[in-house]
Amino acid sequence: PALGGLFFRAGDPLNDGGLAPDLLRTCDLTNQRLLSAIRLLTEFRDKKGRVHRVDYQHLDAEELGSVYESLLELEPQIDGAEPRFWLENLRGNQRKTTGSYYTPTALIDELLKTTLDPIIEEYAKSGNPDDLLKITVCDPACGSGHFLVAAARRIAKKYAAMWSGDEEPTPATIREAMHKVVERCVYGVDLNPMAAELAKFSLWLESLEPGRPLAFLDSHIKVGNSLLGTTPKLLLQGIPDEAFKPIGDDDKKIAAQFRKENAKERGRQLAIQDEGLFDLVRTPEDTTELTRQATALNRMRIGTIADIREQARRFRTLLDSPELANRKRIADAWCAAFVYPKQTKPRPITSATLQIMGGDEEARKLFAQAAPTEEMERELEKIVEQYGFFHWHLEFPDVFRVGNDSVPDANHDTGWQGGFTCVLGNPPWDQVQVDAREFFAASHPEIAQASNMAARNKKLAELEEKNPVLYGEYADETRKNDGLKHFVHDSGRYPLTSYGRLNTYSLFAEAARTIVDGDGRVGQVVPTGIATDSFNQYFFNDLIQSRSLISLYEFENEEFVLSRDVHHSFRFCLLATSGKSKITEESVLAFGARKVPDLEGRKFVMPASDILLLNPNTGTCPVFRASRDARIVLNVYRRIPVLVREKGPKSNPWGVRFLLMFMMNSDSHRFKERGELERGGADLVSGNCFAHGTKNFVPLYEAKMIHQFDHRLGTYEGQSQAQANMGTLPRLSDVDKCDPVKVVLPRYWIEQKDVANRLEGRWDKEWLLGWRDIARATDERTAIFSTLPLSAVGHTLPLMMPALSPVAGLYANMNAFILDYILRQKMAGTHLTYGYVKQLPVLPPVHYEKSTPWESGTSLAQWIEKRVVELSYTAWVLESFAEELGDSKAPFKWDGVRRSAIRAELDAAYFHLYGVARDDVDYIMDSFGAFQRNDPERFARTKALILDVYDAMAQAMETGEPYRTILDPAPGEGPRHPDR
Repeated sequence: PALGGLFFRAGDPLNDGGLAPDLLRTCDLTNQRLLSAIRLLTEFRDKKGRVHRVDYQHLDAEELGSVYESLLELEPQIDGAEPRFWLENLRGNQRKTTGSYYTPTALIDELLKTTLDPIIEEYAKSGNPDDLLKITVCDPACGSGHFLVAAARRIAKKYAAMWSGDEEPTPATIREAMHKVVERCVYGVDLNPMAAELAKFSLWLESLEPGRPLAFLDSHIKVGNSLLGTTPKLLLQGIPDEAFKPIGDDDKKIAAQFRKENAKERGRQLAIQDEGLFDLVRTPEDTTELTRQATALNRMRIGTIADIREQARRFRTLLDSPELANRKRIADAWCAAFVYPKQTKPRPITSATLQIMGGDEEARKLFAQAAPTEEMERELEKIVEQYGFFHWHLEFPDVFRVGNDSVPDANHDTGWQGGFTCVLGNPPWDQVQVDAREFFAASHPEIAQASNMAARNKKLAELEEKNPVLYGEYADETRKNDGLKHFVHDSGRYPLTSYGRLNTYSLFAEAARTIVDGDGRVGQVVPTGIATDSFNQYFFNDLIQSRSLISLYEFENEEFVLSRDVHHSFRFCLLATSGKSKITEESVLAFGARKVPDLEGRKFVMPASDILLLNPNTGTCPVFRASRDARIVLNVYRRIPVLVREKGPKSNPWGVRFLLMFMMNSDSHRFKERGELERGGADLVSGNCFAHGTKNFVPLYEAKMIHQFDHRLGTYEGQSQAQANMGTLPRLSDVDKCDPVKVVLPRYWIEQKDVANRLEGRWDKEWLLGWRDIARATDERTAIFSTLPLSAVGHTLPLMMPALSPVAGLYANMNAFILDYILRQKMAGTHLTYGYVKQLPVLPPVHYEKSTPWESGTSLAQWIEKRVVELSYTAWVLESFAEELGDSKAPFKWDGVRRSAIRAELDAAYFHLYGVARDDVDYIMDSFGAFQRNDPERFARTKALILDVYDAMAQAMETGEPYRTILDPAPGEGPRHPDR
């Protein structure tokens, strides 16, 4: 404790300026237990049983991070019968469920090159090493402090070099500089108290100097939820009315009542502000005095234990000051309003409550009922402890200065001035949701393994009766999660990332942009989805529009460069952005790297205008592996419009609409299994439909049941348990597909009237066109579209409903190799969402009215339709689609050889229609690596056939001689089944 280390608690009541008296002095420990613990901490045995000492002198932040990561895998278990506990490795442990993974040093070093290094060089230009101590580096989810240690090392080395005049300063000089840097420059926050302590320990090890006390870090390394907090601007606007949306078991009438009351109270506050009468509404906007005290505390000269104690005393005084305590109370209350129980008692917090807390006597007279009560204060304290609210301008007033509105450099979005010079980190990648499968994985696997959501909800209802305590814990966790989502969606704190499925990494990315100085830089390790996913489009588009994207280096985890606990196909990136005052006209991009050295051969520069050309709706980022890919794709986009343009000059040439017909989770109560239908007296009719009296049940198609031009890929009929465990289906053989009445059997059926209700007013055809939502750029094929008979369809098979013809052109276009290749340059995740599909370059309907370039006298529509109808119409269930294309005969026989040739002609045709050069076609085909690896012979035949047809078409266009099809009989005239 005398060194100011682990047991020195500045936040506790002080005794002799240091150790809290009740922390250790009242604890007993036998010598045997003490020595045993010391032995375990200082010695270990290798695989041969030999004893080795732990080398604490050379213990690095990397090893501490590994320790932290391992501890997160363990859950404490308590024996209720006797006073003992043990640690057990459980499924769904804290590390897995919080997406916490330790960041390898090589990735950190690469990220610091584009973020911290330029800042260091800028501050070093003055020639005064002390100017480097003005740099402030923060990790908002610091874990064991690996990023902070790495950043401090870089600053300290530069400081030592400038101070000593030696480009390679001695270790002693660097360590002396390190102590100064750790004291002045480093800030961190973590929700886990153990992580915060480990971060301090890491920094102490790096900055330890003989004869000097450890740096005082309590004011720089803090515990809290850095995502949940408010800003001066939000406080000034009062509690938004949206805070009173009911969550969990809230009383909807009470919520509506207090929403009205809050609107009235908030309206008065805003009206007074508009009139400039700020004295009547006391708002916590000015922290000038707090900033002065915190800055003085941070700049104290520390050389002795007495200095440390004085620094701790001043810090304690600052924490206990009525000014800071009241400001925190008001800020906490603002946040708590979103999650506060909307019940009769205690009364919910409203805007007037905050006004009264701030000393507004007029508000106390007008809204006396809103004054805080003891009951309200107790509930507030409970919520604060549960959520860990963290208000940056109050926790670090030396970094964030809050004055009045006349200050010109105040951040328009937050209301504060300043910010960190550099924000770094690898934040948790965690979906904001409570998954019952993870929650009950260990305690009640029958709930976790339920077949669908409806079945799981039924089991949860049974648990509520049998084990109300455990169910209560689950309900509390669910409410807390709902509260977090409510805050993110409705508080105004996250205007760019509060869309769709929430993930903490996106929220941390936006939060970092708000806490960095306008001239600063942000560097984070995040999933590539930050730049490519539709849910993040507003955030990334803001980076592009504001010219803030410095660099984005993407990695595949194939060689486990990040962690062996992350799936090998997962893609993540090193994202570097600038503060809002800096302009970056061109961004440096790299994709598909597997190791850090791979980056140098993959980097290329792209201006913001090109990114917006490729993704005009979302402004999200392409994922080109090479500059050649960028050139090919940009050339296409300069020729062909996107399918649906939503910004600027809006366009939707095909008049397409989209639909997710049935959600596989929330609609599961509609699903009927075969056994359930048969037990209820239903009969199987029409191949794969059930009927019972006046009720008809139609099959529910899923994505894995279809493939390109094939509505009969997989069936649940004959599925083995091993296939079920892997999520795969038995596939119909070519012999099966030669039967025009053969149909696939689904897992579930849905009443036909429910399908009709979903399609009413949207679609009146007897066929559907959909695609596989689950798709990866590394799959054999990524864009997989198929027609299918009118039926129920799960959400993994989104539907596209065009209003214009020729639909055969749209269908063939979506399955073409060239479109698939372009999609792969834009997709980083595993879901082919509307956002990707809408921004694909697709030939418009008017193009098909033109004459076929390689076969004059025939319209392009006619040329395409002949081929599409033979590929698609192989069973009677798609008779209506064939009629749509002008074919009224019997289905075509399934012929693998003819199908390959027809598809080669279509692919070659679209390469020409997209203006792709011959050598680029060769290059594009070779980019389908999974296809080449999985079936090299079929790949070689496919590629050769496409290139041969491409050449023949090119010759036809050059000579004017019509292209001669490679099929006999010609496409659309192939063998058919007999008429019915």
